[in-house]
Amino acid sequence: MNRFLREILGYLIAPRTLILWGVTSIAATVAGPFGTFEYFAAPLRAMYWVAVVGMSILAAYLARRLADWLVDPVRMVPNGGLFSLFVAVFLAPFIWVLTINLPEIDRARTPSLAQLFFYVFVIAVFISTVVRVIALAGAGQSPVDAALKSRLAERLGLPQPTRIIRLTVRDHYVDVITTESTETLRMRFADAVAEMDPVAGFWTHRSHWVAKGAIQSVVRENGSKIWLEMVNGDRVPVSRKYRGELESAGVL
Repeated sequence: MNRFLREILGYLIAPRTLILWGVTSIAATVAGPFGTFEYFAAPLRAMYWVAVVGMSILAAYLARRLADWLVDPVRMVPNGGLFSLFVAVFLAPFIWVLTINLPEIDRARTPSLAQLFFYVFVIAVFISTVVRVIALAGAGQSPVDAALKSRLAERLGLPQPTRIIRLTVRDHYVDVITTESTETLRMRFADAVAEMDPVAGFWTHRSHWVAKGAIQSVVRENGSKIWLEMVNGDRVPVSRKYRGELESAGVL
């Protein structure tokens, strides 16, 4: 439990998260969407959107972790649907309670909890779909291609929807960590990585390779140590040699 809480805190205070939180809060404060410009003075509007955006980021993180734990991300429709449902469950009650308790709000014009749940769910579905399409485009894959097996998966005879999360070398053996188990092959690490084609991924360390679509989050400790957390909860170290490539790809 303590580890999970540390991971959440690490995600929330990561520079990328803080920048997103700050920029989005400022934009919402200036634009005043959903009637907030009309109802709230600038200071109250700023506090409102800082709270809502912050909770949205936290809700999205928790929803993604829970959805990926229940349904493999390769199964895009059920995974995205669960993600959107969990976002609505976490976020809609928070927004509703916050809104109805503000002194300047007209409660007669405030959406009900059910309406807020529906609005948040629809917005989450839209954002989830856009993010998935962008991610697949960045990896050079279509939604259909994303579910294709790599040559290494074919070698192991892995059934769908089992997929390879990461590879790690151990002496003359390569451990292949999948969504279901760990397989071990006696082969060169570079050859194993080559056989991951057409799945997009990254070397993170001379002994580790990860699938791009299986990266859950970035964990930073002590300002210098960086790990990638995978969808199965594994942490993979990132060495200085490979940080530049990961930064260029937008992973870090």
